[in-house]
Amino acid sequence: MRYSATQYAQVLYQTVADAPQSQTADQVRKFVQILKQHGRQSLMPDIMRAFAKLADERSGTRRVEVESAGELDLGHLQQQLGHAVKVVHQIRPELLGGVRIRLGDSLIDNSLVGRIAGLRQQVTS
Repeated sequence: MRYSATQYAQVLYQTVADAPQSQTADQVRKFVQILKQHGRQSLMPDIMRAFAKLADERSGTRRVEVESAGELDLGHLQQQLGHAVKVVHQIRPELLGGVRIRLGDSLIDNSLVGRIAGLRQQVTS
């Protein structure tokens, strides 16, 4: 039976949560060794994303994903949203300008590409 990255992340989270802090590094090392033994180390990036999401959920931290065509000063956004928000920024040059903001299942697309797509849809409808 193959386990998903999310299932591995849940096991890792519980293992780390149950272990004394002094043993956390050893527990993570053992976890990685087990993944290697089973040929599942390619899942590590997905496991780490799922682990971070799980840790955020358990701590009550909301994750906001911001995509932009270039660098942004996210300090102001972080202040506006509050301390229980984690802002993750990705640069996506293909957006051409503007931003996309995702909070949970909500998406605000204020990118130039999104605006052009909206105009194209209005013109062809």
